[in-house]
Amino acid sequence: AQVILVGFALPTVLKLRQVPPLRVLRRDLGNTLLQGYGSHLLALVAIFLLMWWQAGELRLAAIVFAAVLGTLLLLGLVSAGLVSLLRRSARMGRRSGLLLSGVSRRPWTATVQIVALGLGLLALLLLSLVRDDLLATWQERIPETAANYFLINIQPTEAEAVDALLAERELDAAVAPMVRARLLAVNDQAIDHGDYDEVRTQRLVRREFNLSWLDDLPRDNRILAGSWWTGADPDEAGFSVEIDIAERIGIDLGDVLHFDSGGQRFSAPVTSLR
Repeated sequence: AQVILVGFALPTVLKLRQVPPLRVLRRDLGNTLLQGYGSHLLALVAIFLLMWWQAGELRLAAIVFAAVLGTLLLLGLVSAGLVSLLRRSARMGRRSGLLLSGVSRRPWTATVQIVALGLGLLALLLLSLVRDDLLATWQERIPETAANYFLINIQPTEAEAVDALLAERELDAAVAPMVRARLLAVNDQAIDHGDYDEVRTQRLVRREFNLSWLDDLPRDNRILAGSWWTGADPDEAGFSVEIDIAERIGIDLGDVLHFDSGGQRFSAPVTSLR
């Protein structure tokens, strides 16, 4: 929001200092408010910075930015040609001249409006194309044995019926508990997304984690460090952390993790990495 505000509003606001108060009464004064290329250049810089920030890669942002500018140029040329044809048509008869009088009197405004409408339609079509491409790429990376359906938000009173349904259908699946919790600190070090350089890790620590608790290690998991909970001590508390998350955040075996779930805080050491 700050980048957009500076890039688009600040140049015009600064130019207001040069507009005399009599501009309110006399339209011929202060006509230079929207003139000059400084405001447009700053707006383009703001757009590029936003693209760079979202893409996380300078080369990709530069390619997309150049493609957008090329599209705008092409739309501008086509729109200018269309407005020119409409102005010629307006001179052919009274009826057509009356209908197209706005285009004839303000050809530059009409061109800008056509370009804006075309760019908006392009964005909508681009979203549909990107959506299909993302779904296709995602499906190609999923193994054939992956689950097709996920059941979430199963209430405790419904768990037994769901288990019975899975057994009846002979499906290799099990009900597992889950709670949403936010990671507050590792040992005595508070967690802040600004401490990490990678965008994916920043998003990881900003969101809530899905925590589960199980007696037995799932068949598709393998302990890489430490040991799984044995059940010898019922009061024993410990976390088993997935290795990729541990490496991204910087969690080691024995570190104490502090979580907050619905206002309740709890802590325990990391007893295994899997």
